[in-house]
Amino acid sequence: MMVAFVDAHRGAYGVEPICAVLPIAPSVYYEHKARARNPERPPPRARRDLSLAEHIGRVWREHRETEEIYRRGPWKGLEDVEFATLEWVAWYNGRRLFEPLGYVPPAEFEQAYHDRQAAPAAMAVLT
Repeated sequence: MMVAFVDAHRGAYGVEPICAVLPIAPSVYYEHKARARNPERPPPRARRDLSLAEHIGRVWREHRETEEIYRRGPWKGLEDVEFATLEWVAWYNGRRLFEPLGYVPPAEFEQAYHDRQAAPAAMAVLT
């Protein structure tokens, strides 16, 4: 959107003066323009994201769109909202795949951690 604004006004003011006022570096503007001209210019991660955009959107819609209240309403009462919130919290804490944990649900990761911790302590008591 800022690139379009710069495009619309660059003839009158120039790219650098506009970017000095907006929160955008001139190099970012020029990179966006270069990527628009050459679809092979984006880095591999950006190209991969474009190829996965449909899949990412489907997964996002299936997994609550991070907004339970508006997505599933209208609500009949406070109890319905509380129950839906509890369902979301259970999914968030127990079943979602969490990238920093290696795409493992947090509850599964935590259980594996405790399983590893309990084994040496139990063996120490037996010896």
